[in-house]
Amino acid sequence: MKRFLGSAVFAVGMALTVPASATTVGVDACSVSGGGSAATFTLVTSTMAECFAGNASNSIEATTTVLQMEGWSLYEKLDASSGAANGDFNFDSDTAGNNGSKDGTIFADLSGFTSAFIALKAGNGFGAFLVSVTDTSWDWTSSKNISNVSIWTKGTAPDSNTPPGTVPLPAGGALLLGGLALLTIRRSRS
Repeated sequence: MKRFLGSAVFAVGMALTVPASATTVGVDACSVSGGGSAATFTLVTSTMAECFAGNASNSIEATTTVLQMEGWSLYEKLDASSGAANGDFNFDSDTAGNNGSKDGTIFADLSGFTSAFIALKAGNGFGAFLVSVTDTSWDWTSSKNISNVSIWTKGTAPDSNTPPGTVPLPAGGALLLGGLALLTIRRSRS
């Protein structure tokens, strides 16, 4: 039994190291040190995690490397609210979670981007979690009350409603008129 408990404690300790990586069905966690304002964050269904001191919206620029990539842009940030009922952050309806929450769910449609990460801010730092843009919700926890949640994106996915190679309407109209003019000229010559 002692051997099992020792192995379990070791496994939990390894799961909380920085940076962490997991499969898209795993749970990623990372920690920010700093005495009384230290925080540990987890997010279900992310592929990589990394923790930073500070605030994501003040720290990240286009040239900042986060989760092994540069070129991130702030998609949206929701500050926690004192009037919210729970810890859910819904980016589709701009609804923020309660600032006293230590867990909840994040909802967002990120299908228009090629890459995205979610930043959870609490205490003196934030956890950045790389997520799949095909997912639409993620469960989160924090050892400290949440301050804000932000989503950062890269690239845009092609519009799935426009097939590749489609001629835009104004150009198509000009081609049609040109073709009709050519037919008229040919008919008048014969």
